[in-house]
Amino acid sequence: MEPAVRTREASVLAELRHPAPIARREGQSFALAPTPSPAVRARQLFEEARAAGLEHLRTLEAALAAAQDLSGEVAEGGEVYGPGVRDFAKKLSEELFWKAKTLQKLIQIESEPAELNADRLHRPTTGVI
Repeated sequence: MEPAVRTREASVLAELRHPAPIARREGQSFALAPTPSPAVRARQLFEEARAAGLEHLRTLEAALAAAQDLSGEVAEGGEVYGPGVRDFAKKLSEELFWKAKTLQKLIQIESEPAELNADRLHRPTTGVI
């Protein structure tokens, strides 16, 4: 191999091992996809937070249903439980039924798009929640 070829080969290998920094112009990005604006990112984060909140509310709804079922079983437990326990469990079961209904309505409202919820804030509500 000629010395000139070896020298060129060595310089190419050296460049591969230690590449020279690429000059960047101000505002130039080398990202494969365009970076979303801060407003778009904020909206995306807000939507993710709302989804996580709804998931949390549905977990609470399931826990209320389980507690209602359990208190109903205790209320119907017969003589296994004393009269005070049965009465307490019966009242708790009835209360949890209505609390669960209220929570279901709140979840329904929260599931609506944010624009509808904003409109809801500016008009009087009807009915009992």
